[in-house]
Amino acid sequence: MLRDIIIGNVPPALFKEPIYVLLAFITVMLLFITVRLNQKFISGRYMETFEKVMNIFDAIGLGAFTVVGIDTAVLAGYGTYHFLIVFLGVITGVGGGILRDIMAGQTPYVLKKHIYACASIAGAMLYAGLMNHINEDIAMLSGAATVIIIRLLATRFCWNLPTAVKKQ
Repeated sequence: MLRDIIIGNVPPALFKEPIYVLLAFITVMLLFITVRLNQKFISGRYMETFEKVMNIFDAIGLGAFTVVGIDTAVLAGYGTYHFLIVFLGVITGVGGGILRDIMAGQTPYVLKKHIYACASIAGAMLYAGLMNHINEDIAMLSGAATVIIIRLLATRFCWNLPTAVKKQ
């Protein structure tokens, strides 16, 4: 929604085509019902597998939303403004999580753990850099794959953003 407002696409696609909101709602409800009816998924030995599966899907979603954000900006005529399209790709990828955490009164997850926003920035920059030099679909897939790989490597090797140390 924020991306669409920035590029002047009003009302945002979210309101023009509510199918996206409906699909997100159905997905969340199916996950909620599955976990609610099968509490074993969030306890004991299943919890580790559940978290791994969720992380994989989260990485795929971040990669997809990042490149779709860029693609939307390019289709709106902003393809020559690389900083803008990278910014819009990252906002599309991480914006929902930031808003969720702020509304929950927490420090946004993407700013402190798992190289989340950094992965989105890297993939967005790769896509923006490649899109005028190679096939656009390959550039898009390369950007998304970069995001996914960085996210999965960050999880596997426990990469996190550095934190400032409080002086006593």
